[in-house]
Amino acid sequence: MRPHEERVRAYYRRLPLFFGLAERASGAAAGPLPVHRAIWAPGVRTRDEALRYTNRRIAADARGFASCLDLGCGEGATLDEVALAEPRLALAGITLSGIQARKARRHFGRRGAPVIVALGSYVDREAYPSLPRPCLLVAVESMVHAADASLLLRAAAGFAVTGDRLLVVDDFIAEGTGAASGARARRIVRAARNGWRAPSLQGVRELVGQAGAAGWELERNEDWSAWVPAARWLTLELAGLAAAIDPERLPPVPAGFVGSSALLRGYALGVFSYRFLLFRRTAAPCSLS
Repeated sequence: MRPHEERVRAYYRRLPLFFGLAERASGAAAGPLPVHRAIWAPGVRTRDEALRYTNRRIAADARGFASCLDLGCGEGATLDEVALAEPRLALAGITLSGIQARKARRHFGRRGAPVIVALGSYVDREAYPSLPRPCLLVAVESMVHAADASLLLRAAAGFAVTGDRLLVVDDFIAEGTGAASGARARRIVRAARNGWRAPSLQGVRELVGQAGAAGWELERNEDWSAWVPAARWLTLELAGLAAAIDPERLPPVPAGFVGSSALLRGYALGVFSYRFLLFRRTAAPCSLS
């Protein structure tokens, strides 16, 4: 286990009670809780709809595929949505967290859904299960947590065949404006990276370049930033806290709180953008050496 991945595992190892309370509060006790962004797109009226928006979009995009592989599946909320919408698909997910893997397996076992939940790293090609093709690979708010996003892109490309798709939904550093420049913005970016354990938080063009080098061609780029609620009440001092503390020594839960605070504050200031990116596998599988 890589040091960075162990820090991510430690974060989720300390939060089972929090997620249990959140599931009860959200009414999601019947299924896994979506732990990614609430997306307040046009037509979304309730928090439940906002939490499920991304997963429902992925389920819609999964039509026409034979399988779906979730890279960083957590407790299985995305796969659960896809299973409900497209029960004929072969489904699988990979997660670093043993706690999340057990919860996902229990849930799908109760439902009688034959979903594979693998415990391992999504940057290791060997962890990917065999699935029928064509396959839709998805990475929802997991790309930024990779120690190196290019490793994930290359591992996914090594698994994929020509015509498979990779759907990335994640946070990015805003580009094309002055919002992401200056000392204040740099402090917020540093706090988000350090506290949120998000070393691959970067600009869209940088990720698209890495994807192209791995054999992924960009087909769709949707900017959902305006639909992400920004926590304007958070102070910039809080956003900068992680930058002043050695992230190697910061406990996982406080680090996560400070990092997520910086991320949301960054949305209020235009420092970050939230994107829905669809890639198509074009070239022959690349070498991982």
